[in-house]
Amino acid sequence: MTKKLLALLGVGALTITLAACSSAEPETRLERGEKQEMPYAEPGLPEDPATSEPAEPAPEPSDPAPSGTSDPGGQSAPSGELTPPGTELSFGETATIDFTVGTQGQGLVEITPLSITKGSPQDTEELGDVDEDAKGNTPYFIEVEITGVDEASTSLEYYNVDSNLEGLFDNGERADRVYTSSWSKCPIEYFPSGFGPGVTFTTCIPVYSAGDEHEVTGLHYTRWDTDYDSKPVVWTDK
Repeated sequence: MTKKLLALLGVGALTITLAACSSAEPETRLERGEKQEMPYAEPGLPEDPATSEPAEPAPEPSDPAPSGTSDPGGQSAPSGELTPPGTELSFGETATIDFTVGTQGQGLVEITPLSITKGSPQDTEELGDVDEDAKGNTPYFIEVEITGVDEASTSLEYYNVDSNLEGLFDNGERADRVYTSSWSKCPIEYFPSGFGPGVTFTTCIPVYSAGDEHEVTGLHYTRWDTDYDSKPVVWTDK
């Protein structure tokens, strides 16, 4: 009886011990002093500021190109810059023209009308039989100054000046030309020998008004095979 009791007591003690062990929390790896391993990631290479190239700045916008030509009204063109077709000027103002005469004469010239002088019908008597249509009518004498601009203008020497320069009536119509090569009232000069850059001469363009119906108040430059044909450069004696 005594052995049986002791056996039962031993089994109970073992049961209590096992229950106590199962209820205790398990030790963590940190509590046991083990080092926790972190997930491995390959580090990236840091950028070296000394070797990295800075981004290039965006280019600054350039100034806009001028659109078209300037207003053609009432301003002389700078030397060497062509006066646009359709420009309107006053006497005393200068236009730079690519002057063409004949088949070989061509060059840049500056044209400056200086004055218009009204004559009398008696002045035409000097013409004799040269221009019967002009005789007895009122003549006008247009004085013009011309200066060579570029080397090409040397090709103009000995050519007639007034082939592209015409007087204008007060209504805008072309004045009648006096066809003569010599007239003391209106000295007519051709492009002189040695004409070229910086060389200046003065000539006269004689026109007339039949019956003195209209006054001559202007001059224009025109050239039939260019834009100046439909849009001549016009000077007005204001």
